[in-house]
Amino acid sequence: MELFERVKYLARLAKDAGVSLAEQIGVNQNTFNGYLSLKRQNNLWPLLDQMLALHPKLSRNWLYFGEPPIVMADNPDNETQQRLLDELGHARQRVTDLEGQIAALHTALEAQNEALAAYKALSANLQHPIPSKLQEQAQAELRKP
Repeated sequence: MELFERVKYLARLAKDAGVSLAEQIGVNQNTFNGYLSLKRQNNLWPLLDQMLALHPKLSRNWLYFGEPPIVMADNPDNETQQRLLDELGHARQRVTDLEGQIAALHTALEAQNEALAAYKALSANLQHPIPSKLQEQAQAELRKP
């Protein structure tokens, strides 16, 4: 949605309330109507702060960038704010705990990789190859369902 379309929507809401948005912001109605087009929408930018001042619940991000929501939610009460802060604190603690677990798992994985590398080196250095008959039996056992 282009800027002029968002302003046109806001103007329709103001008109439904019985007042002209152009009149509210001190612009001639014909001039304002001319701004409500793709070619002339750049003239609206200097007027947006006045529109926001007239409609304090209107979302600045929606008016400027088209990002939802159109209307901002009312400020949460102190109890809600405290609950949200508590949840944030718990979430941060959980992240710290998970980072610790990841570090421990990373250390364990490195140790396993080192053990595997040592095993491979040891296997490569074996003096006595596995007899082919024994090797065939092992492979047959692995193929069994």
